[in-house]
Order: sequence, then structure tokens, then C-alpha cells
Amino acid sequence: MPLAPLQDPQLVVETAAQAFGARDGLAEHITDKHLLLLLDNFEHLVEAAADVAALLGACPHLRVMVTSREPLHVSGEQEYAVLPLVHEEGVEFFCARARAIKPDFVSDEAVPEICGRLDDLPLALELAAARVKALSPEQILERLEQRLPLLTGGARDLPERQRTLRATIEWSHELLTEAEQRLCARLAVFRGGCTLEAVEDICDADLDTLQSLVDKSLVRHNDGRYWMLETIREYATDEVLEDGEDWLNRLDRELDNLRAALDGLESARESERALRLAGALSDFWASRGYVADGRRRLESALHSDIGPTAARAKALNGAAELAAISGDPEATALQAEEALALHRRLGNPRGEAVSLQQLGYAAGEGGDWARAQKLLEESIQRFNDVGDERHALWTTRTLAWTYAESGDRDRARVIHEGNLRRARVLGIRSLEAALLSSLSWLQEEDALPLMKESIQIRRELGNRVEIATGLCGVARVITVVGRAETAARLISCFETLSEEIGGGERWVARMNEETLATIHTVLDEAAFAEAWEQGRLLTLDEAVNLALTALDEAS
Repeated sequence: MPLAPLQDPQLVVETAAQAFGARDGLAEHITDKHLLLLLDNFEHLVEAAADVAALLGACPHLRVMVTSREPLHVSGEQEYAVLPLVHEEGVEFFCARARAIKPDFVSDEAVPEICGRLDDLPLALELAAARVKALSPEQILERLEQRLPLLTGGARDLPERQRTLRATIEWSHELLTEAEQRLCARLAVFRGGCTLEAVEDICDADLDTLQSLVDKSLVRHNDGRYWMLETIREYATDEVLEDGEDWLNRLDRELDNLRAALDGLESARESERALRLAGALSDFWASRGYVADGRRRLESALHSDIGPTAARAKALNGAAELAAISGDPEATALQAEEALALHRRLGNPRGEAVSLQQLGYAAGEGGDWARAQKLLEESIQRFNDVGDERHALWTTRTLAWTYAESGDRDRARVIHEGNLRRARVLGIRSLEAALLSSLSWLQEEDALPLMKESIQIRRELGNRVEIATGLCGVARVITVVGRAETAARLISCFETLSEEIGGGERWVARMNEETLATIHTVLDEAAFAEAWEQGRLLTLDEAVNLALTALDEAS
């Protein structure tokens, strides 16, 4: 009996009873019959384990086979682990699936390496084999630098979560507790596995949480070491980047070493490795506010290595993002256009989605709202195709921004509200903060509490660029309620931070111009100059505290 569509653990036995045609209850229907009950996909319904145990106790000849990503932990349970295929079996399976799609498919030396890179996981192999219509094995192997974007397009008769590998892993990830998700993300730093001592010392983990991840098949344990399959580790790494985990602080402490590493690679003319490192650091530079330094490093690496590689495509996307933050949409468009062409050439739909989002944003900053909306809608579709709902939601926020800026505020508000509900379900705190800020502009009656919640989340996550932008949003809403002097101080602090960071987005500059115009109608020249000078001396923490105090006083 397939359980994947079922959401309520209390309905497991009842649903089984309906399948059997039982009228007086399942136990009464089975009694002493010799039966085997198969329950498929039990992991999200483990709270029903006690009901299954009670059923077994009442029916002496009943046997229950359960497929689950974690044990039920009931008396009499016998676990049978379903391991990845033996490597030779993986190769055979890949070839069989490839020939089902392309009958004349011929295996070559790239196929065994593909299977090894995919941990010989049947679903991953099946999704990779589906690419043989358009790609040679060697081309598939080249695109496995990032596994998850490639592995899409499963059969339509599969459950939705099994049509992409990302969605399959995400299914398991969303069933974890917050502590389990946090540890899973931290374990992703150990590419070669680690000891228990390392998990406890470096990840600040407790044994029960670690054991739970082993039980749920997300972490493997043998020969005294804990490790993840590479496909799962890649997903967990993405989660670290998305959730703003304490990787920011750790990378900050290594900033000088990272700069030295880039300098060393460039001096040794190891341009490809320098490009890969620069591209990998682009999210860090963007989040931590090292925008000018990041742009300079990326542009140098891109100039040194012009090969049409996946590393260049990723670095171009990173450079486009930093250009957008710097208020340079023209550079964003140029770099995103080149990245888009490369991603399409390399067969990376997720990379395409990122580039399309950046092009849509750049078009919006140029005032071409129709083109921006078309590009953003295409980006959202690409993200959804590869099972990346998080980035689809971020891009949907940008789409709503285009509607708001072009005059359709009601449509923008509806989109933001739906996005906010989904962001909260998925626990995407950074997106939640951004949407609360956007809604404060569209729901003026609730602007103060919305902005307060937004700035509190941003302070908690520690993204300097987002915090700085949030100060401008606070300045806008408190100016309306008579806090012009404090608003001037916040914008002044933002401008000082922007000089340090390396610029600011153009839409923020436009918002600040409108806010300052209102402020100048309230403050005379001397009062404004004094407030502006006070703002320049504020630290980021002091500015956030000032903003929250002003919001409280204005409420």
C-alpha cells in the first residue's frame, strides 16, 4: 500500500482497512489469517509505528513489510538496509536504462566513472541515463561537477518527489527536526567523512542527533567514520548556503587565507583552480558585504581563464550577482548573457535559471518591465523543472517587484503574500525577511510591524548587505510617522556602509531619494547635516538598535 500521499499518521491503519475492504476494523478483519501487509514510504508517518505494532500484536499470523528511510523502533523489528548498487551492477543498470531510451547506446570508459560519481544510486543513474538522448557519456560526466541540476526529468508515472534527485533528497530533509537539519548541513563540510570526535568538536553535535541521521539513511557509518553520499552532501552544502548557517563566520575568520590562496593560484598561473575558488566564494562575498573585493577577484579570474567550462559559467553568475548589488545592472546583463549561453551549451538548466533571473532583474532596473517579467517567468519555470523551489520563490519575489514598480501593486501584494506563506512552511528565513520588507511597502497600515519583524530576522541571519538594505526600508516607513531625524541617520549609515561594501542596488537608491525628499521638507539644513553626521558614525549594530527603537516608538 503506497503511503506517500498520506499526511496524517492516524489514518495509516484506517487506510489499510479500506484497502482490505474491512468493515469492522483491520485487526478484526485479519484475525488469524496468514497475510503480508506491505507499507511503502513510511518515513513521514513514523508516529503510526505504535498502531502497526498493536496490529501485529492482535494478529498472530500477520507479517508487515515496511519501506522507510528510518526504522520504526518497535518490538520484533528486523532491519534490512537497501544499499547502493555494487559498482558493476550500477554500470549494468545505467546501460540498461540508457538503451531503453536510446537503443543504439554504446557504453564507453566514461560510464563507470559516471556511476561512481553518482554513488551507484539507482534513481540518480536512471535520471543521468535519461540524458543520453542529448549528451554523450563524456558530456554527462563533464556536467556532473554539480550533480543535482543535471539529474532531472524522471518518468511521469513516478511520484513527483522522484522526478528529480533534488526533490527526492528534499523529501527526506523536510522530515528532519531543526537540530537534525542543522547537523546535516554542518556535516557537509567533511568531504572525506569524519570521526565521532570531529563531529562532536567541530559540529557541536550530540550522539542522539547523529544516530538519528544514520537511522534516516542520510549519514553512513562504518569503520569508525561517519560520511555522506556525495549527492546528499551536495544538497546539504546547498542548504548551508541557503540558510545562512554559521559558515559566514567561519569563512570570515579565514578571509585572509582565502585571499592568499587566490593570490597564490594566480601567481602559479593555475587559472582554472583560481576561477573555481572565486566562483565558489561569490555567495560569501555577496552575503558578507565584500562586494568590491569579490567583483575584483572574479573579474581577474574570468580574465585569466576564458575556457567554456562549468566553472566559468558559475563564476559569471557570481560576478553578475555582485554587479547587481553594486548598482551596475549593465554589467549584470553582460555577464549573465554570457553565463546563460554557457549553461545552455553545457546542459545545466539550474544555471540557466540563475542567469535568466539576473537578466530579468537587470531588465527591470532598466525599466523594461515586460521583458523582465518574461525572463523571470522563464527562470521560475526552469527552477521548478529541476525541483529547486527555494530559488523559484526568490525569483517569484523579483517578479512581484516588477509588478509593483510598474504600477500593479495589488498583483504584487498577492504574490508576496503567497510567497511568504510558502517561505514560512519551508523555513527560508532570509526570504521571509525580504518578503516582509516588500510587503511593508505595499501594506502601509501594517508597515511598522512588518519592517520590525524583517529587520529582526536579518540581524539574526547576519547578512550585512540585507541588513544595510533593511535600514533604508525602516527609514522609509518611520519618515511617514514623523521620525525624519532618525530616518536621516539610518540612510547616512547605509551610505557609509555602501562605500565600504562597494555600492548599492539602484532600486534602493531610488527609494532613498524619495525618502530624503520627504525628510528635507521636515528638517532644515542644519538639523539634517547634524543627523547625517551622526549616522556616519554609527556601527551596523548601533544602526539596527536605533531602527528597532524607532519602530517601537512609532508603533
